[in-house]
Amino acid sequence: MTQATRDNAIGISDELRRDLALVLPEVRAVGGMKRAEAQAWVGGRAASVEDAVTYAAELLRGSAAPAIVGLNGLTLEAVREAVALAEAARARLLPMPLGDPLSMRMSVTQAATLGHAMSADLRVVIQDGARKANAIEALIAERVPNALFMPGDLGALLQLRATVREQGAAAITSTTALPVKHVVIPLPADTDPRVIGQWHRLAADLQRAVRVSAITVPDLTKVANLRGALEVITWQTGLSCATGGVDFADGAPRPSAAAATLIQRGGIDLAVDTGWRPLPVELASQCAHRIRIGIEADASADVSFVTPGLAAGLRARVMRFDGVILWLCDDPAPAAGAVDDPAVSLLRRWIDEVR
Repeated sequence: MTQATRDNAIGISDELRRDLALVLPEVRAVGGMKRAEAQAWVGGRAASVEDAVTYAAELLRGSAAPAIVGLNGLTLEAVREAVALAEAARARLLPMPLGDPLSMRMSVTQAATLGHAMSADLRVVIQDGARKANAIEALIAERVPNALFMPGDLGALLQLRATVREQGAAAITSTTALPVKHVVIPLPADTDPRVIGQWHRLAADLQRAVRVSAITVPDLTKVANLRGALEVITWQTGLSCATGGVDFADGAPRPSAAAATLIQRGGIDLAVDTGWRPLPVELASQCAHRIRIGIEADASADVSFVTPGLAAGLRARVMRFDGVILWLCDDPAPAAGAVDDPAVSLLRRWIDEVR
């Protein structure tokens, strides 16, 4: 059976694959109900899910300072359960250090979703010969062929701002013969913050003459569903954790320091590791216990659960960097072939166990 045949069997259309490529660096398929069922390891050895869930619950109940870390490897539905688990276990929710929180922040000059950005008349391209455009930038380039190429250094940008102050919007819009009413500036997430700041100031200088959308494009290999995790936590707790986390230690949600800071200070004794990538070794080694939920078995964790993660074909959702929610399946109706996210049921069982 070919990959296309397997995908079609669980309802993955070409349109869905293209949409999800703007969120996930690699679109993987569930591949059927059997692969959607969780598998478990305890102490590096295969175990029944029942035994692993029970053991993980014992670790949670015996922990003095537990934390649910990462979260960008979970669907929106699973993150919602993670919030409920943190409340039940008096734990912290810590989306960092996995992913880049700065790439998730909305700038004051950002005036468009990705859909609006693709309708621009001109795009500004930050030249970097060592870097390859990701799926988001490639889509913008496909829809907005007219481009102004600019060096990525701060000096060239300051010179451009000076030219704009003298000549107005014409300094940019005159680079194409077509009329320009909307300029989009996709900014790579790893751009020097000083350069990003100057681009946003330039966008503010131009706003009265043309519409400008300065959009920070995330590194898809790092963030995955980070925007979705941050938004769900805010919806459920009323607190933002874009620069840290949320602490339920006293029963009510309170702001918390970031994961890296807390682990290095010995403030976490158990980590429920749910990130798109596992917790870095230098941090994981400082936790007395670790429970891993991911797409691969982790022999270094006390308990490891393998789930599809963010695979296409699940009856669950993720969020694009600009806030658009996408289903991981074409049709979420029960009869359409999609399957439930097993991470949701795992987290629900722990909630019942620790209450």
